[in-house]
Amino acid sequence: MDDPQPVVVAQQAKRKQRPVYSCLPCHQRKVKCNRVLPCKSCCLRGLPDECTFPRSAEEQNYISQSEYITQLEERCRALERRLAHLEAVRQLVMHRANEPRREQSHDPHGPGLLRDDEKGEDSTAGHDDDDPDGKHDADDADGEDDDGVKVPLECSPGAAVLDIFIERLIEDCCPLSKRETGLKRFILSDASQMRGRSELLQVAFENTALMFIGRTWGDRDIEMAGHRHNMYAIRMMRRALRRCSGQPVPLDVFVAAFIFIIREVFTGDSSALMKHLLGAAQLLQSRKPEEHQTGIAHAIFLDHRIYWVGERITSLPSSKNSLCTHTQIAGSILLRRPLFLVHPDWMKVPWAHKPKDLLHQLLDIGAEVPCYLSQTEKYRAELASGRLSYEELLNGHGSPSDWAQTLDRRLEDWYHRHITRYPHGSIIESDHKLDASFPNFACRHPDNGHTFTPRLLTYPDLLLTTVMCYYWALRITIASTNPTPPPRHQRYQWACNICRSLEAYITKGPRCFIYRILYPIIVAYQTFERGSIERCFVDKLCRRLDELYQVNVFLNLMAQIGNTTDLPGI
Repeated sequence: MDDPQPVVVAQQAKRKQRPVYSCLPCHQRKVKCNRVLPCKSCCLRGLPDECTFPRSAEEQNYISQSEYITQLEERCRALERRLAHLEAVRQLVMHRANEPRREQSHDPHGPGLLRDDEKGEDSTAGHDDDDPDGKHDADDADGEDDDGVKVPLECSPGAAVLDIFIERLIEDCCPLSKRETGLKRFILSDASQMRGRSELLQVAFENTALMFIGRTWGDRDIEMAGHRHNMYAIRMMRRALRRCSGQPVPLDVFVAAFIFIIREVFTGDSSALMKHLLGAAQLLQSRKPEEHQTGIAHAIFLDHRIYWVGERITSLPSSKNSLCTHTQIAGSILLRRPLFLVHPDWMKVPWAHKPKDLLHQLLDIGAEVPCYLSQTEKYRAELASGRLSYEELLNGHGSPSDWAQTLDRRLEDWYHRHITRYPHGSIIESDHKLDASFPNFACRHPDNGHTFTPRLLTYPDLLLTTVMCYYWALRITIASTNPTPPPRHQRYQWACNICRSLEAYITKGPRCFIYRILYPIIVAYQTFERGSIERCFVDKLCRRLDELYQVNVFLNLMAQIGNTTDLPGI
């Protein structure tokens, strides 16, 4: 009789190895891991820096799916709260319908959609800005019925509708269907949950949601209600800033400044957007790097860093009608000046518990470019005044030429170290359009100068798309001010690569990430010649973005750049 033992062994040998879902330290120690970076077990051991997860595509997909499940659970809870609010509204309406005497004292204008907030705004119009009790009086007036019985604000029809608007704002800006929105959705979702503890955040969210819904639906009444609501929101923000003058800025004030930036994106007011961005940067500078290591403060810091490094590099017009002038905003973001984010503490401390991703490793190099540009302009001024010779400009100790070569070498090393061995895929040329309505990019052949349509560049994920656009933009910026620049066709090729990548970025990227690509678009636009087919493509693209997202920033910005000189050295 045959022994069945070899068959059992063979079956066990064929058994698949289970994928590793825990972090590597927990997997090796065989302890339970909650799969949060850093996980609970590693934090209890006092070694959060050692908490790392496997990088295989299957395991990363599992982690992303668990994040989606958590987000869906949060949305279910939000829907349950919304249904509870609507049920309270229904009970309130039925209660009033059973009392005919209320009809005599009914508001002749009817129960407007946003009557609660408009009454609050009207009641505060006569108060002084320094009076913090104006809003409370308005809330008391709105929160009482005709018998003097106070009705909770969250049970009013206006509050229920505004909650729906806020949920729609979060979903449209950061859709769950696009996993790249994880960080941004985390910011908005956590900020929305903080509304119950901060009246300022509640008002900021309502203000932004009204403007967003009014612009998206084309409803002029809702949009005007948002403008009226904005006056009160700004006054409340100013009072909060006065209260924390000379003191650490509270987290809710810092988050509210971020929400105001989102609102100005929808209004299309470039001047207001730049002022809010500058104000948010000043609030960030007044805080400590240790306050931005985890949570929503860390997420907002990462988002600001991506925008500010690019805008500090970009050279934009500074005329009376431009986005920002020297006299309007001190230390304008449009000037080529060093940024406080290059301080060693801001470069290291916020990542004490989490490693930098590919983009922020690139921004470590990009953060030094404004310093290089400032030094270059200083050298050029001394050269023009005769205090410096051209040989010193090229070969002197710490000269711009030497600095530019150092930055170029660091960028090339970064490219060969990370991009050529990117674990999730590589850049592929494709003839397939991702969006049939997207403008076609055409350029000149480097050999014969004939116009042709190049193949599109496709990427495995949005991170690599963003990183490569920033990489080419940084190379162009450094080369444009380098006293010994590379050939012009090299810069032209980098700018064309940016344009060939825009369809992949805009098609796959969520609405909340659209402004991250602004710096590469500006650099590419300034690289191309006036009236060229390449600039016409960028104009068409900006017009399409303004129409698609109901903003009025991109095309106006390119029009201002088109009336100024190109990048130095081009």
